[in-house]
Amino acid sequence: MKQLGLLSSLTFALLLAQGCAQKSETTTVKPVKEVNKISYRDVSNYSVNVATTTTIKDTVDKIAQQLVNTLKVKNVGSVAITSFVDLHQLNKTTHFGRVLGESLFNELFKRGVKVMDFRGQKSLSINANGEFFLSRNVKKLHSPIQNKYVLVGTYTKIAEGILINSRIVDNKNGSVIATSRVIFHSNDCRIFENCKKPKPEPVIPIRTIDITTDGCATEKCPDVCADNSITCK
Repeated sequence: MKQLGLLSSLTFALLLAQGCAQKSETTTVKPVKEVNKISYRDVSNYSVNVATTTTIKDTVDKIAQQLVNTLKVKNVGSVAITSFVDLHQLNKTTHFGRVLGESLFNELFKRGVKVMDFRGQKSLSINANGEFFLSRNVKKLHSPIQNKYVLVGTYTKIAEGILINSRIVDNKNGSVIATSRVIFHSNDCRIFENCKKPKPEPVIPIRTIDITTDGCATEKCPDVCADNSITCK
């Protein structure tokens, strides 16, 4: 009787151990959630909370309005406007950079900001092409000029297009009194003047043919010469 009870106890323990083993084998481990990786697009997404444009007109308008809205000095006086430059080459501009600077004369003036064009010559120059006052010849310009603030701007390529930053700074200590940032959605290579030049078409040589004589002295050679020779003279 005791042996039977002992056998039953061993059988129960064996079944219990087997059940635990099966349970542990079928237990699934929940996968660890992968940490979201930040993509390059997210890092370069400057468009968040930034004015975006698709035309030059709208771009200049938003730049001017932001500068006026952020202006920290009431009596600014006159502001000298410069051409916008390539962020990575501060001594280089393009047609795009010159257009931005030139257009801001109008947009800032309309908003009540006094602007200055320091490119005026000491005198008018006249030639066969017309009459001129503006110049980039330093020797022909007034220097120094009475001015305290300068508008500067940069542009650079990003994933979304062209990031344009501008600010009005004190020309003595560099203090910034107004700022602007706009993204111009464009991939036009002409903005940086770095368009790939088309490959030149291969030069096909002109075919030529030599002109010679058959030895005939008249306009029409006879079929057979009098002396039966091959050519007639």
